[in-house]
Amino acid sequence: MKNTFEISRSLVLRDSAMVAIFVGAVCGLSAMSHLIALPVKALNPMLIALVAGLALLRDRRFGYILAVALPFVSCLLTGMPTPLTALCMAAEFATVVALVSLLENRMSHLSAIVSAIAGGKVVYYLIKAVVISPVALFGTSFVWQLLSVAIAAGLYYLISAKRQ
Repeated sequence: MKNTFEISRSLVLRDSAMVAIFVGAVCGLSAMSHLIALPVKALNPMLIALVAGLALLRDRRFGYILAVALPFVSCLLTGMPTPLTALCMAAEFATVVALVSLLENRMSHLSAIVSAIAGGKVVYYLIKAVVISPVALFGTSFVWQLLSVAIAAGLYYLISAKRQ
């Protein structure tokens, strides 16, 4: 029988590997979408990857690592998003992680993730308005934003339901 340290160490290794896989997949998708000129960013693949990661990760600390790593590693490797936008996205994603952590035991998984994503979007647009410019606030249409939230929430719900 494994002791608690061995179990904890194996979960840390598992979650570390999952963070690396999600970051790598998003960076690869981003690079490929620029090569073949597909507007993949309209579906917000980083948010979808974050939400899928949150549903699979056992330790929320790795959720925060994923939240910060996704935009900044992509910025460093592909040049997109820009550094200031990556900062806004990291704040948005960290807010999503914090809110999901607070809400998922108080309401349904679907309600918790939709509320967390909405809270993250509020933080993103507030910071973007201050740091970048209120003129260039909305780069993606509201319909695409809703579609990406629906995909992310559905994915989170499906993965979370299977885990229980």
